[in-house]
Amino acid sequence: MVLTAAVATAENLPIRDPDGIAGSPLVRLSIILVLFWCLDVLPRAAARSGWHLGRFGTHIAGVARERWSRRRLGLVLLGLFSFYACYVGYRNLKGFLPFVRPELHDGSLLHLEERVFGTDPSVLLRDLLGTGTAAHVLSVIYVSYLAFVPLSLGAALVWSSDVRRGLWYATALNLNWLLGVASYYLVPTLGPVYATPERYAGLPDTAAGALQMSLLEGRREVLSLGPHSTDALQSIAGFASLHVSVVVSAVLLIQIARAPRVLRVVAWAYLVLIALSTMYLGWHYAVDDVGGILIGLLSFWLAGIATGHDVGGLWRSARERAAAKRARRRARPARHPVLEGAVNVPNGLSLARILIVPVLVAIIVASPDGSLLACGLFAAGALTDVLDGHIARSRGLITPLGKLFDPLADKLLVVGALVALVIADRLPWWVVAVIVGREVMVTFMRSSAARRGRILPADGLGKLKMGLQVAMVLVLLAVPDPQAAPVTVLVAATVAATVISGGRYALRWRRLAAADQSIADQTK
Repeated sequence: MVLTAAVATAENLPIRDPDGIAGSPLVRLSIILVLFWCLDVLPRAAARSGWHLGRFGTHIAGVARERWSRRRLGLVLLGLFSFYACYVGYRNLKGFLPFVRPELHDGSLLHLEERVFGTDPSVLLRDLLGTGTAAHVLSVIYVSYLAFVPLSLGAALVWSSDVRRGLWYATALNLNWLLGVASYYLVPTLGPVYATPERYAGLPDTAAGALQMSLLEGRREVLSLGPHSTDALQSIAGFASLHVSVVVSAVLLIQIARAPRVLRVVAWAYLVLIALSTMYLGWHYAVDDVGGILIGLLSFWLAGIATGHDVGGLWRSARERAAAKRARRRARPARHPVLEGAVNVPNGLSLARILIVPVLVAIIVASPDGSLLACGLFAAGALTDVLDGHIARSRGLITPLGKLFDPLADKLLVVGALVALVIADRLPWWVVAVIVGREVMVTFMRSSAARRGRILPADGLGKLKMGLQVAMVLVLLAVPDPQAAPVTVLVAATVAATVISGGRYALRWRRLAAADQSIADQTK
């Protein structure tokens, strides 16, 4: 903020509060912190009161006193206001950039990338991923960063068991802003989409594209009217990528904080997708992402030292704990019968079938007149169902988990495609309601049986039902007229097989339940 005031005074530039859609960043952060505070205190108070409304208020005060001392509240507010001050300074210094450093280096960075990669990396990514579904997915990933920063800050400050760890993350964010804006002044650039817009003309309309246009309009307004004649802020700068740097700092803290494994995996995947989205959509050059990684690492390290942490020791301890945990897992035999022999090729194929579901849904919704691509993708998913069953039977890889995992993957694949067909107006909603209702009922019965150590495997009629559903979806994806008579007959046959198969499962489940009850009575 001192640096912002000095530059503003020297260059006769105004300092603005970077308001957004929801008002000032301070207002947004305050709302987020109050929300996380409620999520921290209210469930604990409700549990202590026995979920009794009359005693709820008393326990709120008790939990708040235990978890929120004046010292902790003061430190959390310090983290909040320091973040706000650094962010306001960062946004203003970024806005001053065209007036303080008007020269641009986009040509040099583009030439460097073409020498290293042989062409523009964003072109390689678009050739590899296409410009359809990938553009929309990566746009959502990129824009989600706008919510990721305040939400992750709120979670770190409020939910961390060690308030210093929350302040570590808040300080790392502040240093990302400071070092990031320094990189803007060191190497002023606009970024690929603004320097060479013709290379991105083939991308579809996305939220990220709308954001790019709004930032460009804001820059033009500031440059044409002058910074004193508009409340807009110039917000375009390329080197380095703070999307990447901030997520790097967050991922490292999640890793060191011994977060659950699923959260660590999601965090690393998010980092990879963020880096890809910055280049694919033209926000940054590849070297910008490299710079972002370095800034994220440096910010994390300096912030750890500033908040009294032994960064190297914590990192070594985290690695040693992870290695010891892996060793214990390898040495420990499988204790749960459902997980025995779970890692094998058939189960891997079932997992692959689950992973293609969101891609398939996106293609179907985007193609209301039918899509051969969606038809081929669905057929490939159905083929993995046949293939994993054959491999499991021929190689003796039938496992308890596979008996549950395989039909679950089938359900997700078929139901996801059916819901997408309803959205595309190629299938009546009541057909999906019948099919989904049957699957929910069977899933409940399978889970109930599994809790008692029993399995309800698919029978012959269930396989016929699955085959009809697959055939129906393939036809609806491929034919131009979903109302044709043969299609209607196929839909009717599928519904009939679905209902009869569900009834047979219900009878078998009742027999199993009755048998278990009889055994329990005899034991007594």
